[in-house]
Amino acid sequence: MDERSLIDARDKLLETAVGFFSADPAVVGVFLGGSLAAGSADAWSDIDLRVVVTSDRHSHYVDQRREIPKQWSGFLFNEWVPGAQHCVSHFRPFGKIDIFYYDAAALTPSPWYRLPIRILHDPEGFVADLVERSAELSFTVSADDLDFSISKGLAAGGPE
Repeated sequence: MDERSLIDARDKLLETAVGFFSADPAVVGVFLGGSLAAGSADAWSDIDLRVVVTSDRHSHYVDQRREIPKQWSGFLFNEWVPGAQHCVSHFRPFGKIDIFYYDAAALTPSPWYRLPIRILHDPEGFVADLVERSAELSFTVSADDLDFSISKGLAAGGPE
């Protein structure tokens, strides 16, 4: 499969997902993270989608996280963890979408929202406001966290 076809298929999947979620008034925001938001994606990059839902509908979306992507063209299979609030779904020809469902009432500013984000649906400005309130926050990493991350990287091995 050529790279242009992969990118076109990924764009179509993203368009389908955003159209699906933005049709529900309980979805107050949809945004991208990862390489697509950062502008560093290649043809093999996945979609890191975040869906912000009102509290009264959040459990519905979490409960349906494995069923929703099955409705979309090209669905192959899901990866999921019981009790998680996300699902990773695979699509033809070689697409993957990670969808995380956030309860709008539980979201608070975080340095994570300073990372590249591309807002795709934000009718009331909820996501934009969250990003703005996160602008001054910084990451703090303890020495133990740093040691743990380094040891995980070393255990995984590096380039040969």
